[in-house]
Amino acid sequence: MARAFYQRLKAHGVQVDFTAEHFLTKSVYFFDPDGNRLEIFCESMEMAAAKQYLHEARELSEMMQPLDLESAPVS
Repeated sequence: MARAFYQRLKAHGVQVDFTAEHFLTKSVYFFDPDGNRLEIFCESMEMAAAKQYLHEARELSEMMQPLDLESAPVS
């Protein structure tokens, strides 16, 4: 879902700021026509697994990494 949304934004000439893998969610940050930065995200874990992951994560680096949607195929 994140890949398809990302590619749709790019196809319409929207300025994408960055994408992020939050492990609980995948996010696409982009700018609207007025220059406001927006985030659209989709969940990537069930609630019970997400709670367990948050409980076990010890470093910020475990919570967010870059998400490469440029080279990823559309699913």
